[in-house]
Amino acid sequence: TVQRASHLSLLQPGGAGAPLFCMADLFGQPFNYLSLARELASERPIYGLAPGPLQGAFTADGDVGRLTESFKTAVRAVQPQGPYLIAGYSVGGLWAASLAAALEHEGETVHLVLLDSLMQSPRPSLPAVARWCLEQGREHLRSRGPGTRADRFRDLVAQVFRLSPSRRPPKWIPRGQLAFAARMIAVAAACRPATVTGPALMVIARDRDPVDQLFDRDAMSGWSGVLLGEVTRVVVPGGHHQFLREPNVGATAHAVRQFLS
Repeated sequence: TVQRASHLSLLQPGGAGAPLFCMADLFGQPFNYLSLARELASERPIYGLAPGPLQGAFTADGDVGRLTESFKTAVRAVQPQGPYLIAGYSVGGLWAASLAAALEHEGETVHLVLLDSLMQSPRPSLPAVARWCLEQGREHLRSRGPGTRADRFRDLVAQVFRLSPSRRPPKWIPRGQLAFAARMIAVAAACRPATVTGPALMVIARDRDPVDQLFDRDAMSGWSGVLLGEVTRVVVPGGHHQFLREPNVGATAHAVRQFLS
């Protein structure tokens, strides 16, 4: 288990612009932002925010409010006043939105960046599932990719059975982080952040899981009830685990740069 004495880590010292604070994901660390930080290094400092000293407490009780308050204190120690720039990748979008809402509650302006972050939404209706299955079935039958039609149909059936999101951490999570990741998944499924009124950027990975498309009924990855301000939506190359890495991270950095400037 990786636990630090501080929530903050400096990913890139950067230029003269306002710092960008990047929230940890299921790893409990901001490792996934390193390539993006290098792309933006000449413009602004890039900080990572992780549960650190509160990771054990959060793993035990899932208290989002306590962790958000501690994050807010750490951010204000670096930047006493806004406007604040907050980013969250994947499930880290929950941390980012919670922190943005807390800062706005204190009268600050926040620019929020959500990087392929899917807010859990209610289970889709049976008609919606039926329409999705019909569309996916047509796609599988038209596909000329590898495998027989029977193989593709079995793949479709497997996708249907995945409509109830797994509460178990992915296999690639390190053993020492499994308990934290499991708690984070459970919290993300049950918690909905307070509303955010400032501008937001939604970066969407182009190569999406078809099941994500079913749950994305508002074309806002489930965030339409949370983001009340102006929302910019940008689709970038790559899948969920590729758009923050080479060769796709350049397009992601361009979208973030345009939004923040």
